[in-house]
Parts: sequence; C-alpha cells; structure tokens
Amino acid sequence: MVLTQGDALEILKENADINKDFISLRDDSKELYALVEGDGFDELLINKIEFIESDKKAAARKKYSRNVQDLFERLFQPLENIPYATGGNKVYNIDNVETKLEFLKTIANVKDSNTLAHWIQDTGIKLRHVDPNGLMFLEYTTKERKEVFPTYKSIHKIRNYKKRGQLLEWVVFEPKMAKWRGMDVEHWRIVDDLTDRTFVKYGNMYFYSESLSFEHPFGQVPAILNSNMVKTGHDYRVSPINPIIGLSKEFCRDQSIKTLYKFTQGFPIHWRYVTECSDCKGRGKVSNDSGADSSCGSCDSRGYLTKGDVTDIVTLPVPKEGQATIAPNIAGHIKPDNETWDQYTSELTNLERIATLTFWGTPLNSIETFGGRKTTTEVLFNKQPIENRLNQYADYSEFVEWKFSEWILNFIDLSKDKKKHDIVISYGRDYVIEPSDTILKRYTEAKGSQESDVILDELFKQYLQATYRTNPVELYINIKKSEVEPYLHQTLSDVNEIFGSEEAQRKVLFGQWWGGLNKDDYEKERDILITNYNTWFDSNKKPIKPIVENKIEK
Repeated sequence: MVLTQGDALEILKENADINKDFISLRDDSKELYALVEGDGFDELLINKIEFIESDKKAAARKKYSRNVQDLFERLFQPLENIPYATGGNKVYNIDNVETKLEFLKTIANVKDSNTLAHWIQDTGIKLRHVDPNGLMFLEYTTKERKEVFPTYKSIHKIRNYKKRGQLLEWVVFEPKMAKWRGMDVEHWRIVDDLTDRTFVKYGNMYFYSESLSFEHPFGQVPAILNSNMVKTGHDYRVSPINPIIGLSKEFCRDQSIKTLYKFTQGFPIHWRYVTECSDCKGRGKVSNDSGADSSCGSCDSRGYLTKGDVTDIVTLPVPKEGQATIAPNIAGHIKPDNETWDQYTSELTNLERIATLTFWGTPLNSIETFGGRKTTTEVLFNKQPIENRLNQYADYSEFVEWKFSEWILNFIDLSKDKKKHDIVISYGRDYVIEPSDTILKRYTEAKGSQESDVILDELFKQYLQATYRTNPVELYINIKKSEVEPYLHQTLSDVNEIFGSEEAQRKVLFGQWWGGLNKDDYEKERDILITNYNTWFDSNKKPIKPIVENKIEK
C-alpha cells in the first residue's frame, strides 16, 4: 500500500495511544521470553500458590528457582537438522555479473558475519518462538558504505501495523524522544510500500521531516511477521509452542517446588541420645557456696552436653528401662523422604515427555529406544511426525529467505522491476535425525535380513548424510561414489559365489579406480562414470586362472 501524506498523518493520529490489543500481545511476548529465554523468569512465572503457600515460602521459592531454558534447548534440538538437510536448491536469475557478485557478497555477510540463511535459522526461528507478533525488518544505510541488513523489531517497539498475510501494508514504530530547537519532541516513523516517513510531534502537532524521510528501494514494506501461525478465530499470531505453554508453566512451578524441597528437606538431620552434664547432673543449674542456683556454664543451662551446631542435631532423652530404643543405640541420621523426592523428579520427567509428544508428535528417543527394538518400517513411521514438524519450520525459513533475498536484490539493482521475482529458494527436506552409528547399525541389520536394495540404498544414503552433515562437498562425492560402485550392498564372497571371480575382481578394483579420479570427474553423470570404470576395468583386470581338478588314477 502506498500512503498519501494525509493518509500517513491520519494513521499517526489514530495511534497516538497504544491500543489494548497490542498491550496484550506485549504481555504474551514477555511470558514467552520468560519461558524460552529465562528473561524475567522469577517475576513472571514464579507466583505464590494462593491458600496453600505462605508469603515466606513463596519468596524463597521465587529467589532460588532456576529458569527452564534447558527444557526448550532439548525440545528444539531437532531444528538443527534444517540447515543440514540435503536436496534443496537456490537459483538466482541475475543476468548482470557485477550485480550478481554484489548480491552474493551481501547475502553471505548480512549480520555479524552470518549468511542470510544462518541469520534466519539462528535468529528468525527463535523470534518465531518468543515474539510471534514482532517483525523481521530490513534496514539499510548509505552514509559510510552501502549496506543492507535484517533487524529485529520487538512488539514492544511497534505502535501498530496493518497485516497482509505475513507481510504488511504499513507499520508505525514507537516514537523516539529527541531534541528539536531546544525542545523535547517525538519522532514518529511510518513505513509503507514506497516511503519511509518521519514526523516530528510537538504537543498535539505533527510536522513532516524531509531530512529524515526518503523513498526506499524495496517495493514493499520490508517487514515480515515473526510467526506465520494465526490464532484460530483471531487476528494475531501465536508461537509454535502455544499448545504447550500451560504445560511448560506447570513444569516451571513443579521444578521450583522441588528446588525448595531440596533446600528444606534435602539435608540429612543428625540425631543422638543426650549425654548428661556431669557438673549440673542434668538440672541446667548449679548451686554456689551460698546455696543459690545459677546457670551451668558447662552445658549452657541445657542439662546435656552438645557437639557442633545444636540446630543441626535432634537430641533424644536416654530411654529408661523398659522403653523402646532406636537402633543404632548411640546416634544416627533422619534421612530425607526419598519417595517424595523421586516423585517430584518423575513428575518433571513425565511433563517433559508430554511436552515432547505434543510438540513433535512422537518421543524424540523413539527412533532408538522407545518401546523396545524397532523394525525399519517402524522407525520410518516414528520419524514421520518429526519430519512433518521440521517441514513446517523449513517452509517458514524458506519464505523468509526468499522475500529478504528479493528485497536485497531490489536494493542493489535499482533498475529491476520490483514486482518481478528473480530468485527461487527451495530448502532440502532430507533431514538427518539419527546419529550415524545408529543408522549404520540398522543398515547392517537390514543387510543381514536381506532387505530389498531400495531400503538398503535409502539407509546407506542416510548414513552418509549423518556422517558428512557438516561437509557438503564430501557428502556429494560419497553419494556419487555409492551410485557408481558395483555390488554396493553385497559382500565380496557373495559376489564371487553368485557372479564369479571376474565380477568379484570388478568390486575389488573399484577403489583403486575411484582413488585416481580428480575433482572434475565427480561432476560427471552417473552413467558416464559407470561406463568409464567398465572401460578401465577391462584394461586392468587380471587374468583368471582356470581351476584344474587333480584326478587320481586307479
């Protein structure tokens, strides 16, 4: 939307006061930050349990509770698979070589030495969790050097906006205080599809600032809402963790109660039978020469002797004849209630498991251990809910990177048609969810069970992806090698027994031929490489000596 000067001014006047909906969205963001990042955790999430807890215990629980960042760190760990997934593609249809080089250089270092893709993965996805109604916004400067970079605009820094899907028609930011001709004024910034305007507000009057306003080159409001998930029946965005917020708050409360229990009940209490003071004979008082009683200095008027800090000891009177005794007969410890302690721990584990099931649709350990030994089919079934959730995140990241890339290209190439799309971003969806040793074990078991080559090929590819997840060059080379190698899944003895000695030799000599290739050979098509190897093999194979049977003449 392109606003006139009058339209922009009218929007500012309508938003002189923040509306109640934005106040609610800010409160939601504070709570999410407290849960996921731990900001203001004790103040926002550790509250007195009414009618049950005393003020002193509530204050102690608030003081000594720890945040639950570790819970969400474990919960979000599978998201790290997104940037390492294979199968994606990025196409930049930029004809001008200099423009293309400048564009590639820009997206390779957009913020703190991060690529655009890494910024979205490291920052954008986190913002989706904690500030769903905030913005990712492209800023730029031309003062020292021409640069453009993504920024985060918190919901607390936004006065209002008009949504168009995940994009915006316009946005008004919170005013900033400034000095103008010695007076305190407010700078109000409003951005539409064409212009980045700033108005100076003094009292109830607004003045357009030409020096602080300009036409931007993006073609749209360069902003994307942090979340693409809409609250059902409402017009605002929610965090992906919205279904487990209540459960997470319960986890916080239960953990804080366990922490307080550890402080109050976690120390073993020493007990022992008292030893009568020999000076006062247990009276706590001694008589002086005149017959008057005074406090016994040997036992501090207790009548029995102490050792150490009496507040750490429970003392019992020595039982008289016929009374029951506590074994051991001299001293011991009152142990904490381990059953209650274990129950707290078990409840926290159960809450985390329910949170994981709700968020990912399956226990994260189901692939390896949950429910006992799994067949290949069962493992693939358990992975499916995780991959479905990862696809939702990949869709989100894919869209953000595509829009930012188009806007950055518009910024670099001012002659480009702003409505024309020259970039295609497609994320890979072959996720590496299991560790390589687990996949290798399943691959070995599948070979032993004589599974079909379709299953063996898939498992071996997954193994390579897990092994070389951080080295895409080696991953590409090894996948190509697996496509060319003869009898990949058969043992040498099986090949020799089934196909004969020459084919066994074909399998053995493959490693020698592959080791002699150069990096340009790896770019050749699979069928060409197979043909090249067969030609090389025919020239380098060793003659096979016929087996002569020794006959014994009678």
